Amino acid sequence: MATIVQVFDPKFYEVCGICGMRARESDGKYICNQHGETQVNYAIALTTILDDGTSTIRTTFFRNQAMRLIKKSQEEILALKEMPGAFSEIKDNIIGKTILLSGRVKKNQALNNIEFVPVTVNEPDIVKELEKIQKNMDKKITSTETNNDDNNDELGNVSEEDMVY
Repeated sequence: MATIVQVFDPKFYEVCGICGMRARESDGKYICNQHGETQVNYAIALTTILDDGTSTIRTTFFRNQAMRLIKKSQEEILALKEMPGAFSEIKDNIIGKTILLSGRVKKNQALNNIEFVPVTVNEPDIVKELEKIQKNMDKKITSTETNNDDNNDELGNVSEEDMVY
């Protein structure tokens, strides 16, 4: 779970109209590694900075995860490509938003830094998340108490007479 603290303008990139994989321009034509010359569609990459309370991390949302984050359809997202100024309202709506996500960490070779790439993006159920935290805290407290009991047994019972003040 993390809070969005910064949002960058979206980037759009060409993808194969057949398989959706990245298509590269070559001599005015778009080439897919799998399908050769192809018609292209466009996909979105939306980069943010997330704060989980311990640190911040650059996070890039691709395609479906970006659509879930900003609650826009593919058509609405493609319209943003033609109207870059329209994104400022979306930005304002998601900065400060808390989200629940899972994904993978990878090294961004271009920027030489670590970034997070979400696989799932959801709005957290705050009550459920608080219950999870409480359950984890209870486990830690129980574990600590058990360890302390074990330590007392190892030390033996010490009477008040044996204590030095």
